[in-house]
Amino acid sequence: MEQTNVIKVRFIKDLQPDGREYAYRTPERVEVGDIVDVETSHGVAQAQVSRTDVPVAEIARWGDRAKSIIGKTKCRCEDCAEFTPIGEGDHICGASPTKIPVSDYAPTGDYLWCKGSFFHAE
Repeated sequence: MEQTNVIKVRFIKDLQPDGREYAYRTPERVEVGDIVDVETSHGVAQAQVSRTDVPVAEIARWGDRAKSIIGKTKCRCEDCAEFTPIGEGDHICGASPTKIPVSDYAPTGDYLWCKGSFFHAE
């Protein structure tokens, strides 16, 4: 399959990807499931990548007016309203209490385990 810089996303609503897919160009490589920032008429919104390497023909009718994502989301667990302290520097995610987000003091590859899908700015 030919690689393209066109992706499909679903906007995050009520902490989950919802609704129809929208096509965007991407300035960086993303994977299905990544959370990206998208400029909308209502400001910056988060969307989850639902497909990659979408045929360019799907956005051809927009030509140079085809929109691009801003990039992968920069949200952090510590900035999220769901980041709930449980004592001794530990935290849980209020959106999914079985998950333990990692805060600044111990960054790991598991950091932002939800990839921003539960991100809810305070």
